[in-house]
Amino acid sequence: LVRCTQPQSILPPLQPHQTHPQTRHPTQNKTLKTLVTAAMQTPIHQLASTIGDGTGTTTATGDYTSTTTTLKITANATPLAIIRMIGTIKDSGAFDADKYGNNITITNGIRIYLRDTDDTTITEFTPLPIATNADWASMCHDLSIHSFGQGNQIATMRWTYGKYDPGGIRLNPGQSIALDFHDNYTGLVDHRFMFEGHTIDPASTEPHWT
Repeated sequence: LVRCTQPQSILPPLQPHQTHPQTRHPTQNKTLKTLVTAAMQTPIHQLASTIGDGTGTTTATGDYTSTTTTLKITANATPLAIIRMIGTIKDSGAFDADKYGNNITITNGIRIYLRDTDDTTITEFTPLPIATNADWASMCHDLSIHSFGQGNQIATMRWTYGKYDPGGIRLNPGQSIALDFHDNYTGLVDHRFMFEGHTIDPASTEPHWT
């Protein structure tokens, strides 16, 4: 007479409403992997600069009519996901819709590009060069004018790249998001741009937008 016994589970006992990872649906396991990967990412808050790593010149308040100056963020050895850009214009007096800052005339306008490792253009974000305060609203929509009663007036611009892809724009090593300036901005008190996002696991294929 042979007695059959049911093999015992080697899994630890479960609490109510729990499931073992081995028995979860693949989608649940993917969600867990995403959460673990997200925990390993490093947040990025970096000023656009002439070098591309946050060092060098970080303000665009010079006269660039003769030679174009570029402020950028460049991915070094680790890929980056850029979620948004925050720009700041500080000037004395009230800002005009058809001028830049307070009554500054811009001829060529600011142009923003996604550039490859050899500095060639992958795509341009500014089909309309930004030559006025109102142009910022036309391009990125999120424009706010701040007046504090005393002192300079400030405009802030938020360009959310997560609208293209929820994961933002992927910069592989050597790629950049670059702002080109080819006008005279010496009349401004301050003029700078900051990028926000996070590092990406080099083995990851997300986000896809490049």
